[in-house]
Amino acid sequence: MFPDTSPYVKYGQGDGTVNGVSLMGCDQWKNSKYKFDHTIIDEGGEHLAILANLKFIQYVMDKL
Repeated sequence: MFPDTSPYVKYGQGDGTVNGVSLMGCDQWKNSKYKFDHTIIDEGGEHLAILANLKFIQYVMDKL
């Protein structure tokens, strides 16, 4: 294990920016002071392209 060996990249499910396992880490914030209470998984979505996705924008607007 690093630092005794060289680090390596292990790809998994995700959008190329955020790995699916890392996204699940957000679930640990549900009861924190940040009030992060849910995650959204959009199959086929790309990390930055989601910001222009009308379905995503409407979802956020409905939560305000």
